Amino acid sequence: MKNQNEVYVSLGTRNRNNLSKDLLLASIAELKGFKFELSESLSSSSSKYISAYNQGNQIKYLTVSSLFITHCGMNSMVESILCLTPMLCFPESVEQKINAQRIEKLGLGVILDESKIHDKAYIEEAIYKSMADKAAIEKIKIVRASILNGGGAARAAHEILTYAKSQNRLRDNLLN
Repeated sequence: MKNQNEVYVSLGTRNRNNLSKDLLLASIAELKGFKFELSESLSSSSSKYISAYNQGNQIKYLTVSSLFITHCGMNSMVESILCLTPMLCFPESVEQKINAQRIEKLGLGVILDESKIHDKAYIEEAIYKSMADKAAIEKIKIVRASILNGGGAARAAHEILTYAKSQNRLRDNLLN
């Protein structure tokens, strides 16, 4: 069961530009009406509206949170989808930016504008809109089903081996 105004925040274990992270955390620190749960890497932040955990299971927090503010690392992104939690994306690396663009294109979340993260009203509006976006939840359900039915690592290994064998046969036929 989702807690209606709970927001889980995890920006990965890599240190991003501390100013960007600090501006985002300052923007959410005093927002009323939300309960923010922070990952261990952000646990130095505090406010009466923010709880930090030292060691926790991200899936546990995503299961009960209504929104996930994430750096869009692949693991976090997939766990959010599996837990049916929409995302506000705050990517750092190129790979994370590509993931965030895909999330936004699929309608599973939105990318925060880094130039506006100091603006508490902008962050608050983004949070409210994302929590109210019922279409995002329906789209997340579709992507989740695809992930669960995809076969996981075993199917991926099978597909890679099948492809490699077909390339070997093609090469052998070309050489003969």
